[in-house]
Amino acid sequence: MQEFSVSHLVFGSGAFSIVIVGLLAATSFVSWGVILRKILLQRKTARANARFLAQFRKISHFAELQNLCKDEKEPCPLRAISKGMLVEASKLSGRVSYDNIHHRAELIEESAQRCVETQRVVDAKYNGFLSVAANLSPFLGLLGTVWGIMDSLWSIGKHGSAELVVVAPGIGAALVTTIAGLLVAIPASGAFNLFSMRTNRNEVFYTNFGSHALAMFKRDELAAVESAQAKGTAE
Repeated sequence: MQEFSVSHLVFGSGAFSIVIVGLLAATSFVSWGVILRKILLQRKTARANARFLAQFRKISHFAELQNLCKDEKEPCPLRAISKGMLVEASKLSGRVSYDNIHHRAELIEESAQRCVETQRVVDAKYNGFLSVAANLSPFLGLLGTVWGIMDSLWSIGKHGSAELVVVAPGIGAALVTTIAGLLVAIPASGAFNLFSMRTNRNEVFYTNFGSHALAMFKRDELAAVESAQAKGTAE
C-alpha cells in the first residue's frame, strides 16, 4: 500500500496548489513576525507607561510634567501625551482670568485628544495586515481545494475509473490547501482580536491619563486666578 506524506501531497498536487501553499506559507511567516513584534513592543510600552505613571502620581503641579518628559530613553505613550499638552500650554498667553480659563483648558484638552488618537494609530499598526490574513487565507485555501478537486475529476475522466486509488491522492492534496489556509487564519484572527481589544483598552487608559493631567492644569490655573484676585483685593 502506497503511503503519502504531507510533503508528497503538496508537491504532487500540481503547480497551482504549490503556489497557493507558498503564498499561505509566506503570509503565515509575516503574520507571526507581526504578532511577535507587537507582543514585545506592547510589553515594553506597558513597562514604560507604568514607570511614567508612578512618577506622575508624585507631582502636584502641571508644570512639573516638564521634568518627567526629559527622559526619552524608550518610547512612552504617556510621555508623548504629556509633551503634546505641554507644547499647547506653552503657546498660551500668561494672562489668566475667570473669563478665559475655560477656553485655555479646552485647548489643552483638544491637544490631549489629538495625542491619544495619534497613539491609537500607532497601537493599531499592522492590525490591518492581520485582518486581511485572517479573512483571505481560508478563501485561498478553498481556492486550492476546489482546483484540486477539479483536477481529480479530470483524472477520473482521463482514466475512466472512479476507484479510490485514483481519486484519493488528488482529493487529499486538495484538502492540504484548506488546512494550510486555516492554520494561517486562526492565529491571525485571534491575534487581530486580541490586539484590537488592547488598542481599545489603551485608548481608555490614555484618555483617563489626559483627564488627570487636564485636571491638574485647571487646578493650577484656578489657583493662579485666585492668587491674583487675592493680591488685587489686598492692595
